[in-house]
Amino acid sequence: MSGTLPPLFIITDNDHGGYVAVTLYTLLVLMVLLVTTRVFTRWYVVKTIKLDDVFLMLAAVLGIVQSVCVQFAIDYGLGRTRATVADSDFDLYQKYEYAAQILLIAAMACAKLSLVLLIQSLLAEKYSLLAGRGLLAIIIVWAIGSILAQSFQCSIPHPWDSTGNCNNQLAIHDAIASVNIITDASLILLPCVVFVKIQVSKSRRYGIMALFATRILVCVATGVQARYFKSFTSSADKTWASTDSSVWDQAMMNLSIICAAIPSLGRLIIELQPTVNTFAITQHHGLSRNDRYILSSIAGRVPRDYAVNNKLGGHTSILGGRDRVGINDDSESTEGLREEDGPWQNQNTIKQTMDVDIRYLPSV
Repeated sequence: MSGTLPPLFIITDNDHGGYVAVTLYTLLVLMVLLVTTRVFTRWYVVKTIKLDDVFLMLAAVLGIVQSVCVQFAIDYGLGRTRATVADSDFDLYQKYEYAAQILLIAAMACAKLSLVLLIQSLLAEKYSLLAGRGLLAIIIVWAIGSILAQSFQCSIPHPWDSTGNCNNQLAIHDAIASVNIITDASLILLPCVVFVKIQVSKSRRYGIMALFATRILVCVATGVQARYFKSFTSSADKTWASTDSSVWDQAMMNLSIICAAIPSLGRLIIELQPTVNTFAITQHHGLSRNDRYILSSIAGRVPRDYAVNNKLGGHTSILGGRDRVGINDDSESTEGLREEDGPWQNQNTIKQTMDVDIRYLPSV
């Protein structure tokens, strides 16, 4: 028909590379949109970029580069039968596939680190913090070990040549996939255990847990990819047999990044972070004689607004002008509060005095 555009990806009986390309670009666009939304939302709400955001952006960049390598692999034979691929093209296909596998691990590792750092910012109890740090260490060790194993599974000087002298590729892949699933399951379990104790409504609690539980999709994708990788290693036609494995590679990587971005899309997650505010002040910031300053001793455990509105925990309330109540710079307790001489002397009242740890912590 005149004016009809040619198909973007051609799929024939001898070329299934289009299936990989469709999966690649569909999930890549979704991933980039969600990561961009997450970072913009964080910046818009709290006007800062934290370390978990940095790792998420790094994961997205690595994911984009990995996708470019996969596209080049498609151009040089991925998805086609070996008989239709020239030897020179097959060598280039193996190099791009080799680079894509290493970048895939790096991208997923950064996504995991982003999520575990986010979870760390929500933890307050000693054992939960230790569990979070232990998981962080395991992910780092897994990433380094997996990249080294993937990089040197075949003999040098051609480690990308899967047809040469290689170690047991299936065993290496299964080991990487097993730890990958275990760490992803831990990234679901840890926040769910912690949020059971958070003092919010059940609907909010379960909503937050559901956001982290979306990572179960990554575990499923990893399991399916492992099944197809087994078929790939047992096949003599590598370019053709790698089609299904590559499709699930892209699903696994992009879902890992997407599921790391989803939890922080909700403002409640930001409000739950212990460093949001332990020093809550009113809109007048001490300029009004009726100002109320609230120093909450539990702001690190429940949302600030929830604690203030429900009068949870010990707090000190001070009425008066900004210049009428002082805090001793050398003290970290309310013992330094005093009344100054002035026209509001009789109105400055310390309603309750207690030892609390007063620190200025910037918003996240």
